[in-house]
Amino acid sequence: MSFTGSSSSKLDFPFRITTTEAASTMNDETFNTSVRKFLKTVGVTSQQQLEKAVRSGIESGRLKGDETFSVRIRLETELLDKPFEVDGTINLS
Repeated sequence: MSFTGSSSSKLDFPFRITTTEAASTMNDETFNTSVRKFLKTVGVTSQQQLEKAVRSGIESGRLKGDETFSVRIRLETELLDKPFEVDGTINLS
């Protein structure tokens, strides 16, 4: 998997809020819970869409069921200078 986006750290995390900047206004627990809930929704719905697309491809004959295909997910928010993308590969067998 590869990650692209603006980076302020070695791990290519797209943005970083320092403790000093956020200390007076942000609740870390609330923030983390909200991010995890969003990412869970992204994961579940993305998997459902991929499963639907693969099943449809197999039923229509476009796919045999032994393919490998590329995937990309894109995160956009007004907080990022540019979209953050994650690329990967999915194997069907």
